[in-house]
Amino acid sequence: MDLDFDKKIEEYETWVLTHGKAPTRKEKIKFSDGIDMHFWIYNYRRYIGDFLKEIPEEALPERYQNFVAMCRRIETLSDGKIQLTIRNDGMASRIEQYMEKARELGRRPLAEDNLCFRDGKNMVNWYHICNRVYGKTPIESDLTEEDKNNLPPFVKMKMQLLKEEYYNTQLWKVLPLTFEKRTKEYLDYFCKNKKMPNPERTFSDGIKMLAWYRHQLVLIRSERKKKQLLSKVRLKEIQLFARMENEILKVKDLPGIRKVRMSHEEKMKYFIEKISKKEFCLNRKRFQFPDGTSVANWVSSHPLEVMDYLPKSLSLEERILEYWTLAKKEGKKLNTRDPRRFSDYYKMAPWLMNEETKVRKERKNNSLVSNLRMGELYALALLDDALYTLERHQLSSKEKESMNDPILVKRLSSSL
Repeated sequence: MDLDFDKKIEEYETWVLTHGKAPTRKEKIKFSDGIDMHFWIYNYRRYIGDFLKEIPEEALPERYQNFVAMCRRIETLSDGKIQLTIRNDGMASRIEQYMEKARELGRRPLAEDNLCFRDGKNMVNWYHICNRVYGKTPIESDLTEEDKNNLPPFVKMKMQLLKEEYYNTQLWKVLPLTFEKRTKEYLDYFCKNKKMPNPERTFSDGIKMLAWYRHQLVLIRSERKKKQLLSKVRLKEIQLFARMENEILKVKDLPGIRKVRMSHEEKMKYFIEKISKKEFCLNRKRFQFPDGTSVANWVSSHPLEVMDYLPKSLSLEERILEYWTLAKKEGKKLNTRDPRRFSDYYKMAPWLMNEETKVRKERKNNSLVSNLRMGELYALALLDDALYTLERHQLSSKEKESMNDPILVKRLSSSL
């Protein structure tokens, strides 16, 4: 039986005062009618917060007033240890509360502290969101008095935290280590150890090496994609980073390092040279150009330019025979992620999947088919029957070799 609102307030208040805390989501504490306590109070706090934002001049409805009264009673009886009242603290109030808690702990609040502001907002989540919005903390010595006065309140708070040394227990510290020194430290470590740093390895200023390196890769890709106009400082940083990577490649050729990209003309020349010497094989899992980019993707992107150098496209019957030959050798139907291709470089597994999809659609729509399409459907049916026999029966290797289904092979061979 569903409890009415007043009964829920009584049950919630009794439970909180008995246990000395509010129920959490993980605990999954429920009312006697099965409703989750945590989500019940979360929703009502949200409803009241929205009401106060949209129509602040109106008095709260009676139900909301009863809810707020319950929250205040719990706060009073718990001596303020349990905070439930709906508030909407501003930036100044949150900064004041955050600094007060940091001074009390002697460090920045961490996620495991699970601390909240008076309005229920998590302190650590708020800090990280503001940190992304306002960016890096500037170096105080680089700022004029006017610059300091114009800084956002959150940035001023971070500078105060840094001055009072509340970042000392953190792995990352905002200290003025130049980009040039960072690339030098990273390269020195790599040359000494002949490998990338582990995730916990840090620079002399506490910044994690691997995280910094990966961030630079993402940043450079983003700038290229957006075709941003870069400042002189950023261009110099990119040059320093590129030189560092070139030096790393001299020590050890690592797949994770960005290599100098080949131009389209260089790729075309390389492609023609390899295919003329019959050294070109797309059936290799990761066939790449010397710069690490995929040959298969490049071929797919320039079909007209490479058409004359690639073998002529196979007919459906020729593809069926090639697929059957390989499937018989494997003893089963090819896996959907199998990378192997036909002699015209078309992938085998996706081809069969596409053909099966087409057949299902034609059956569903009861569409009329031409005599040519009827022949193709018959050939696909023969292949399907042969694959079914191959998979469902445990055949020996000799039986598989002798399994040249006369109907499949003779009928298709005669049509070629």
